[in-house]
Parts: sequence; structure tokens; C-alpha cells
Amino acid sequence: ISSLSKLRYLALDYNYLSINTDALSRLTRLRSLKLQYNYEIISGIEPLQSLQLLRALDMSSTSGTGLQVDNVHVFESLVELRLDNAYVSGIFSKVLPHTLQVISVRGNRIEGTLPSLGPDLREADFGDNFMTGTIARQSAALRLRMLRVDCNFFMSMQLQASDHPRLRSLDASMNSDL
Repeated sequence: ISSLSKLRYLALDYNYLSINTDALSRLTRLRSLKLQYNYEIISGIEPLQSLQLLRALDMSSTSGTGLQVDNVHVFESLVELRLDNAYVSGIFSKVLPHTLQVISVRGNRIEGTLPSLGPDLREADFGDNFMTGTIARQSAALRLRMLRVDCNFFMSMQLQASDHPRLRSLDASMNSDL
């Protein structure tokens, strides 16, 4: 596959493969990469950082990834990131990439607090993780329509209606003491 250098879209989902991300990093024109429901990701997510044109990455339900969420901020061109049930762990850096419009990391082992949400973010699903603390005011996230933080360990929420004029769905169920 790595010799197909003109590929812009690659979907290898539902194949139960072992995916070598070092090889995929040679596909420099790639804009969308779908790898969900595969066996494992070899070499981690880091080699994909070199894909400057990559806009959408989906590695949901891929076992054996061992991915660390700490590195998400280096994907400066991503618009959509889906890592649901992908055995992701770690703590988010304080700020997500400003280009993100959709992030979904449901059902992982992510700890720490909710990161700062960017101005273009429309959908965010951080549900079913081990995140704690306060859901801080997110004044930059003016386009946010959906926020899911259910099934975590958050203890308080400081969201303001004036900061989120487009917010239509908020799920904060099953947290500690909201």
C-alpha cells in the first residue's frame, strides 16, 4: 500500500489486520484514513503526524493500539478524530488542535481533566473514560453543538449558555457529584 503515493482516501476498516503506521506515513497525499475494527496498530499513532494533509482519522474499535492521547495536539490539520474503544490511555494536553470539528474518544482509559476546546469544534464525545475534576468554562467553543462527558468522574461544571449559543445536546450523566 505504501507505494500508492497518490492516494487521498484509504479505508481498511473491518479487516482485522495488523496495521503498520510507518508504512502508511509514506502516503503523503492522504486526507482520510479509516482503520476501525482492525486487530492492532503497529508503530502507534506517531508516524501519522507526518501526514500534513490528513483531515480525518478513524481508528475506533481497533484493539492492541496502546495509543497515548497525549500526542493528539500535534495533528494540526485534523478536522475529525475518532478513537472510540481503541484502548487509548493518557492525559490530554491542555489544548486540542484548533482545526478539530469532531472528536470522539468514547470508551477508553483517558484520565485527567477536559482539555480546552477549539473554536471550530462542533461535536465532542469524551464519554466513558476516567476523566476527573471540573468541566471548565469553554468560552472559545462557540460552534459546539454536542458535548458528551457521561460516565466519567467529573465533580462540577462551569459551562455558560452565552459561550455556547449552538449547544443542543449535553450529556453529563453518570458522573460523581455534578
